[in-house]
Amino acid sequence: ARADRLADELGRAVRATQPANEAQSAVYAEALTRLDDLRESRALRILDVREGLPLILWFVLVVGVVLTVGFTYLFGMRSFLLHALAAGSLAAILALVPFTIGVLDHPFDGDVRIEPEAFEDLLEEIGGR
Repeated sequence: ARADRLADELGRAVRATQPANEAQSAVYAEALTRLDDLRESRALRILDVREGLPLILWFVLVVGVVLTVGFTYLFGMRSFLLHALAAGSLAAILALVPFTIGVLDHPFDGDVRIEPEAFEDLLEEIGGR
């Protein structure tokens, strides 16, 4: 809600500006373009937080991992230790894939996320806060 208010305040401040000459008009036009970019980027970030990968994609991914690890039991290796190492390594790698997809699916949420420092620095620079 605070970010919405600040974005609206920034939009009102830009739209309230009346360019006095052609140079200011060019800067004003660029400011309006950047304001539109800001709103679009913000909407996309909010959508990224709320939306995720479809459930069917997660289902296919998990089933694929289980089947792939299951097929390792069909490999005929003489050494049980070597077979366990190969199957365990494959299982570990395949377990990291859904984890990585999950982290990238929610970039602004969780322990591994994009931090808001860049946005906070920008707000501080713009508003002197």
